[in-house]
Amino acid sequence: MNQKIQFNDIPNFTSKFDNLFISNSIPKIISEQQIQREFNEEKYKVLLNRLIAKDFNSIEELFGDRSSSVYFQSDNFYVDLNYKIRNRYKFLISEMIGSNKLDTTQIIEIGAGTGEILLNLSGLKKFNKCEFYGLELTENGRKCIKALSKYSNSRIKDRKCDLTKKYLESEDIILNQLVFTSYVLMYLPKIDSDVIQLLTKLKPKKLIFFEPTYDFLPNSIHRIFVQKYMYQNGYNINIAKQLIGEFQKQKKYKLTTLSKNLFGANPFLPASAFVFTRNNS
Repeated sequence: MNQKIQFNDIPNFTSKFDNLFISNSIPKIISEQQIQREFNEEKYKVLLNRLIAKDFNSIEELFGDRSSSVYFQSDNFYVDLNYKIRNRYKFLISEMIGSNKLDTTQIIEIGAGTGEILLNLSGLKKFNKCEFYGLELTENGRKCIKALSKYSNSRIKDRKCDLTKKYLESEDIILNQLVFTSYVLMYLPKIDSDVIQLLTKLKPKKLIFFEPTYDFLPNSIHRIFVQKYMYQNGYNINIAKQLIGEFQKQKKYKLTTLSKNLFGANPFLPASAFVFTRNNS
């Protein structure tokens, strides 16, 4: 399938963003209660129930949404099946992490959700000597990580974290590893020094953030709608400025790679990849 389209064609292929094109709604205020309801009580609970009931024949089937949608990659728009879009995103993450892994023996995802990304990484030969930790806020998310790890015989452990309350469970996690996030920091109203201190608590060699931002998009109607979408949904619209600024103030890590406008499974949430490397001093 994978059909290239123009920005103006998006409404012809999906109705998910109709409100964005016609409304100027009041922006949402994201609370922990909303996050718990949307993810813990709804999305993750549905997956957990399937895992408990063993209502699937394979991991591919479990995450194999065969409906189609629009996605964004390298400044272009495409239409493809959702499971193929997710696979492309997971491939990009694996490539970025693989090129920054060095001699890391543990890979930690903060805000791991159900563990889908870690599950993909754990099955790749280039990571066969690594341990994986999924740090997740929601109880059902952590239960999904545990169940998926058991089902697939993977090396993934679940731990609890809460970025808003500055809590991170670090049992069994050693220093000098690689930490990454994927579409997590956007739920924080502000990335301040306390958040950076928590993210660097484990003294990782590398931190990689796959987070949405409109800052690096060219001046265009797409950029305007990305900003509008993030604003209406209550997402942090200053991730790039806050992330880079706070790390510069801390002076313990430097920005070594910035891959702009890398990918967006949602065309109005294009992620860039920020790679920070710990200074030797």
